[in-house]
Amino acid sequence: MSKNFMIIMIIGVGGLYFLTNVIGEIKDSNSNLQSDNYRENNKYNKYYSSDSIGQDIIDATLADNQTQLEAWRHSSLKVDFIELFPNFDEMKIFIKERVRGTYLINRLNSLINNVEEKYLGGSINVESAKRDINNI
Repeated sequence: MSKNFMIIMIIGVGGLYFLTNVIGEIKDSNSNLQSDNYRENNKYNKYYSSDSIGQDIIDATLADNQTQLEAWRHSSLKVDFIELFPNFDEMKIFIKERVRGTYLINRLNSLINNVEEKYLGGSINVESAKRDINNI
């Protein structure tokens, strides 16, 4: 009895895995099956990938300026970037290594230079600096 039960369980789990993957792929490829919420949540996924050493990157090179900024705002990389604060040198290296898109790179570098100047000059505190970095 237990041997038959195990076989049925394996077949059931395999079938469930197959169905969820097939349905997910069909939903991803057919825009008629996608809800507005699904489209909104996955709108910028095409700009996220991995580099040759497996790090997550954002590559918005071919996107217009506004789309580059929106892709950054919705990216999980933004959280990793903010966690580097107050190490401004590491933040600049992060931009150089993990961000693609001329406009986005220029905006981020400008922002970091501005926040660094204010923070080291004492005109803003940690919370204000993080808020400024978050609100690009």
